[in-house]
Parts: sequence; C-alpha cells; structure tokens
Amino acid sequence: MQQCWNSDPKKRPTAEYIANTLQGWFEGSNENISNQFKTADEFNSVNPVRENSQSVHKSAIYTSRLLPTIPIANNYSTRQFDFILPDEN
Repeated sequence: MQQCWNSDPKKRPTAEYIANTLQGWFEGSNENISNQFKTADEFNSVNPVRENSQSVHKSAIYTSRLLPTIPIANNYSTRQFDFILPDEN
C-alpha cells in the first residue's frame, strides 16, 4: 500500500497491478488473506448494515443551502518571501 503514496507518480503501482493483486487476494492465492475475506463475508451476512441507522434531529437541516458571505476587505497588504525548498532527490 505504501507504494501508492509515493510522491513520484511513476513509482506508484498501475491500476492493472492493483487489480491483479486484489484479484489474487480474493481468489485465494494467499490463504491468510483468503480466510480474512471469508471471515468478513460471514460477519457481514450475520450482521447486515442497516440502511438508515441515524436518527433525525428536528432542528437539523438535511438539504444544501447557501451560506452567508463575508465581505472581502480591500485594505490588505502583501509581502514577498524568498523561500528555498530543497529538492527531494
């Protein structure tokens, strides 16, 4: 999984590699991982997820709405900084 986090996209695994890895896990090329999938499937069949397990609050707003805007102040100042960032190489 840590390969997916590499800052260089060329060093990250391809989608095909990830798909093949997941398929191998699911099909049982690694017995330990295969057992974990089976255990999770059994747990999910015994303990199904309820569709709406949240309670509704009478004062809550559950639809999108615009938020009030704050006027932008025009009296701001800027300052230039010279930062030197080292290369990651």
